Amino acid sequence: MAASQNGHEEIVRTLLEGGADVNAKSEVRNQMMMMIIIILALTIIMMMMSIVMSHKSYSSHTSHT
Repeated sequence: MAASQNGHEEIVRTLLEGGADVNAKSEVRNQMMMMIIIILALTIIMMMMSIVMSHKSYSSHTSHT
């Protein structure tokens, strides 16, 4: 994939002649992308929970005055 995107025709030809699977996908790349998505989702959830908790804390302090 990278070879074809970067114009390395001879490398692509050699890979294909050697039996490279043109439909193969990088399992490591897919796993890394999933981990990034999970980390980002958890970060967003933690930020939202922090905002909600600080709002509740602020509301409880202001309602007693």
